[in-house]
Amino acid sequence: MPDDDFQDSFEKHDGETDSRWKPSLGILILCGMLDGIILGAANGVLCHYIIGVVGSPFAAVLYGAAIGGGAAAFIVLLRRAIWGPEISIEIGTMLGLLYGIAPGLLIFAQMGFARQAIGPKAFVGLLMAASMLGFIMGGTLDRLTESFVRWLQANQDEDATTEPPSK
Repeated sequence: MPDDDFQDSFEKHDGETDSRWKPSLGILILCGMLDGIILGAANGVLCHYIIGVVGSPFAAVLYGAAIGGGAAAFIVLLRRAIWGPEISIEIGTMLGLLYGIAPGLLIFAQMGFARQAIGPKAFVGLLMAASMLGFIMGGTLDRLTESFVRWLQANQDEDATTEPPSK
């Protein structure tokens, strides 16, 4: 269970004004795009090796990063439109799930079309492995984002408490 002294930066307490740092839409999009670029690049490489559509792994990374960053920005805007301005900056886990589904579906399609003999347990394991890796990568990106936000808040608090030098 998370510690009680760190609460979501968007939360208000019994009508009190919350003076904590609240990310703007631009910061939300930037964090989402960064997560999307990382996860999209990983997806690009996986898709290259699973179905071999793109000529080289490097090109697959570039395509995946571009598609991942753009899709992440769209997802952040969609979340903001649905839930309003009080959304969390942490989007990596959701993106990890969504981006993990794509390689899983490609594995499903490849196995179905190729009709390769594979046991049902191994087949389900292959399908779920991509989503689980997406969850792990997305969760790790969320923890990095949370650490960065805490560092920013600590530096902002230090700057606010530091008195200017007297002359």
